[in-house]
Amino acid sequence: MTPPQRTDTAPATGNRTSGGNSRKKPGTTTKKKRTPTPVPIDWEAGHGTVSGPLAMAANAAGAAAFGTAVGVPATWPLAIAAAGAVGHGLIAPWRRGVTGATYGARLAGWAIAGAWSAGVIASDPRHWTGASFGWAAGTLAAGGLVVYGLAVEADLQQEAADEDARAAAKREANAARWAIANQWVDLIKQVTNVTVTPVALAQRPDDTGFALEVTLPAGVTAARLAGFNVALAEAARLPVGCMVQIVPTITQGHVLIDVDTEDTSDRVQPYGDDFSRLSVLTGIPWFLDRNSKPVNVFMREACALVLAPPGGGKSTLLDAILAGYCRCPDALTWVIDLGKRGNAARAFVTPWLESTGQLPPPPGTDRLPGDIKPGVDWVAADAETALAMLNIAEALNTWRLSAYAELMRRADTTLLPVSARIPFLTILVDEGAELLGYSGTDPVKRKLKEQLVRIMQTTRAMGIRLVLTAVDGNLTVLGDSQVRKFSNVRVALTSTDAEGAGTAKLFPGLRGIDRKQLLAKGAGVAEAVTDPGGFGRMPIRTFKTAPSFARAAVAATNSWRASLEPGAVNMIAAQFGDVYEQRWARKSLGWLFGDTPEPQDPPTPASGTGGRTGLEPLPWRHSRGKDTGGRAPEGKPLTDQDEKEIAAFHAVLGNLPETDEPPTRDVPSGSLPGANEPSARPGAASDAPIGWHGKAVQILRNAGTDTWMSAGEVRDALAADGTDLARQTVSSALADMARRGQIRTRGTGSSTAYAAPEASGM
Repeated sequence: MTPPQRTDTAPATGNRTSGGNSRKKPGTTTKKKRTPTPVPIDWEAGHGTVSGPLAMAANAAGAAAFGTAVGVPATWPLAIAAAGAVGHGLIAPWRRGVTGATYGARLAGWAIAGAWSAGVIASDPRHWTGASFGWAAGTLAAGGLVVYGLAVEADLQQEAADEDARAAAKREANAARWAIANQWVDLIKQVTNVTVTPVALAQRPDDTGFALEVTLPAGVTAARLAGFNVALAEAARLPVGCMVQIVPTITQGHVLIDVDTEDTSDRVQPYGDDFSRLSVLTGIPWFLDRNSKPVNVFMREACALVLAPPGGGKSTLLDAILAGYCRCPDALTWVIDLGKRGNAARAFVTPWLESTGQLPPPPGTDRLPGDIKPGVDWVAADAETALAMLNIAEALNTWRLSAYAELMRRADTTLLPVSARIPFLTILVDEGAELLGYSGTDPVKRKLKEQLVRIMQTTRAMGIRLVLTAVDGNLTVLGDSQVRKFSNVRVALTSTDAEGAGTAKLFPGLRGIDRKQLLAKGAGVAEAVTDPGGFGRMPIRTFKTAPSFARAAVAATNSWRASLEPGAVNMIAAQFGDVYEQRWARKSLGWLFGDTPEPQDPPTPASGTGGRTGLEPLPWRHSRGKDTGGRAPEGKPLTDQDEKEIAAFHAVLGNLPETDEPPTRDVPSGSLPGANEPSARPGAASDAPIGWHGKAVQILRNAGTDTWMSAGEVRDALAADGTDLARQTVSSALADMARRGQIRTRGTGSSTAYAAPEASGM
């Protein structure tokens, strides 16, 4: 047998350059003038075979000239040469352990330089003739050539000696690997009665184990050998916590025996502060493998099922998952948590509350900037909101099928090309598998069960996927065998699962991994049947996250986190009303503040005047542009006819502000355009904006027709009035109202500003 060579069993695709023709197409690139890079100079580098003799000749000539000019004795160059020969020619080579040829070259150089300089000084070159200068130059050149020849020979001998030393070290390392391979071949023979042949052995970089690749004899399968992993670990007397994993390789008939020599399962590795941009198309790090390397999970076409008994580390895993989606500018996350009323996403929402002044910053830290958005796009803490969320997700899937049909046709794909403009949507359902097994009589929860299964089945192409967590994986809990069928990514945390129920139900027939050795907090087994990025069953452990982790992730990724496309938001408003746009309104956040939700229609502030219909008068109409704070001028109360005219005016513009009663109550039938159309009926889908849009218009009017306000200023004014919304929501609504001509706009991008319509002509 040939000793196995050290190999790297990990794929090297990450460093592989792309193929194809490297020639540039004409006219497609612009040449840039490159700034010349100065050549770096290594001042500590030694002389080579050419620079050494040249330096010797130059120093000898300089010493002779200096000695002649100042009149030093001729013996001085000899003394200097002797000192240089001792230090540079004997001591320095001895410390480096060089060959004898190197000693000879250096000593010869110092001897020739010293003798030549002494001879020149002794003959006093100030009285030389032309022939004497030629003789001196010739002898110096001849001495340099002699030194050059000796240096070349020394270099060749030194290179040969170094190569011999490297070969000896390689043979020694190979012999050590060969001894390990022989030991394990004998061990496998004793335990399994199978004779294998070693192919390669690679040590882990951190010396915590090694991987041995072997070939199997005919008639022996990899599965048969994998069943002896526990017996091999015990026979090898490995420390507790160390495993032997036996997995197939890319070549049939070969197996990889991955052996732990040091228990790494209890190592604590924080997630760190790397919140750089990722993409759902290139994978998101969820957990770590046995070698402490992050494992990327590809969720573009996959749903995930996570089984985690209490205390198993599910919270830290969910933190890493949510932070990973925050890092993706092409992904959104919705969270459903009914059991703990939204607590799974609380840490990713509180930074937004802190930035808006609703919560104080943690002790010893500065308050976050005022433009921080929630780290998740929507949270459902009760069954009704969760059902609305799933219904909207299903409607979004249907809308995208038609809205992006031409886009997919041009891209020649059946999968929606997700991007920052069309974000991928993940719905994370904490303990959602229990919803699938619900057998009670609550009609809302029964519909939740149906919707979850339907979304898993039908929304893959349009970029909507689920991540479900559960305590147990029994069919009675999951409620439907299709949950496991559609869950391409599976994770079972094992640290508190003494009976191994999670691995037994998610990974039936698990062989090659000893789950009893996975007892550290956050340890478990994972598998991903995805393309790309799939991996077989492997031991994993979660990252360690601190309470401040979510805050740091939300703040670091705030500038690029995605928003649902405006067309989808309009579709949701048309079909479901304001449930989505009001998801961060105070009345919808009882789960976050631990109180009951506020009434859907709060009473009109006492300072407002509006007569029987509760309509606020238009300040510019009654005060000639003066700001009256929404009140009619004193001494000019509104008549019934005034109120009717105002209601008709608002209805024509589509800018009807919030009211306590339908504004058309006092308006004669047919007096408003479209009053008899189905879209004008209460609750029907229409283009009329929801209530807070009217407040936004009112804020612009109160500011005056010549005052321009940014979307952030309008949002702050709405928040001061009790309507707290995300900046993106306000910005999208103002842009839509400007397109309809309901308000004025100027500028683009971050300099966009809005103002009320001109009063003239009204």
